[in-house]
Amino acid sequence: MNPPEPTITIQQLKSILEKDRNEVLLIDVRSKEEFETQHIPGAVNVPSNGIMEFANDASERDKTIVTICNHGGNRSQSAAQTLRDSGLKSSYLEGGTAGWYDEESTVPSIH
Repeated sequence: MNPPEPTITIQQLKSILEKDRNEVLLIDVRSKEEFETQHIPGAVNVPSNGIMEFANDASERDKTIVTICNHGGNRSQSAAQTLRDSGLKSSYLEGGTAGWYDEESTVPSIH
């Protein structure tokens, strides 16, 4: 995989997940309540106020991290930048969770 761009589209993410699910780590930076309401299968919840601690403790530095919020806005962009500043490969998902569910997802559920 090439070094990630700051953003990744839903179609790009689906393509990566279909090829090798272990290549990326999905980090949902919304609140616990938002995450529990709806999230992308396989995503891990790390609220934006905990992203710096996550970056410092990240054990999966070889993976590309994709940060996710509701619409691919400020929270996921800021989290992706924090992770990149910490030396991690990170992009944020354009369209966020809302965009993911607006499309009919063909990515298999990952548990």
